[in-house]
Amino acid sequence: MLEFFERAYYHEFERKDNIINGTNLPITVIAALYGSIFYISDSFISTIDEIGFKEFLFIAFALPGAFLIFVSSYYFARVRHSVEYEYLNEPNSLKEYFDGLVKFYQQSGKGPNSTYLAKQEFEEYINKNYTKCATTNYNSNIVKSYFKYKGQIALFYSIPFVFVCAIFLLWDKVDDKGLLGNNNVEYEATMEQEMTDNDKKPAEQETTPVIPEKPVEPPTRLIKEDTDPRKVKNGD
Repeated sequence: MLEFFERAYYHEFERKDNIINGTNLPITVIAALYGSIFYISDSFISTIDEIGFKEFLFIAFALPGAFLIFVSSYYFARVRHSVEYEYLNEPNSLKEYFDGLVKFYQQSGKGPNSTYLAKQEFEEYINKNYTKCATTNYNSNIVKSYFKYKGQIALFYSIPFVFVCAIFLLWDKVDDKGLLGNNNVEYEATMEQEMTDNDKKPAEQETTPVIPEKPVEPPTRLIKEDTDPRKVKNGD
């Protein structure tokens, strides 16, 4: 029986290590999702001019996604730091206890049987505490497994929300570049209006022709003899 409970005692610690090691990948995914949801939200919100239907849908998906990521991280943190495990005392203390039993039986007059009796009682003590610790650790591992399961469920359901938010961000960026046709229609309407205005300008010039101004005839110059022509003004 001692070997059975000894194996059970150490088996629960192996289960503990396996459960904790199984959280490494989910925690990495959680970190990636945290970075993704914050980047997507910041990029999307920075381009918002007013709250419309698209913005409302984005918020409706972003908030539950962020909440589920938080819940998942909470449960995985509980997997690593939540329950207590029970251990046998340190080997030095166990040796002192065994030597104390031998000394006790020797002083009790058991003589040569002192070591045998001490060993028998010590094995009973070890067996009892193997059983106690293994039971406690078994229940602790069940709790850890439950927290891990809840964390995996929350993580699984958070991924579609983040994915939809990424689609909204992509939609917003494509829409800003006019690749969906909305801005192209506005651009074509603007260009058509400008072309119409340009076409109207020549027509307006044709309907209102400029009347040329006839030049004034230069007057004759009457110059008296013996007079410097430079001093005579036109028309004198």
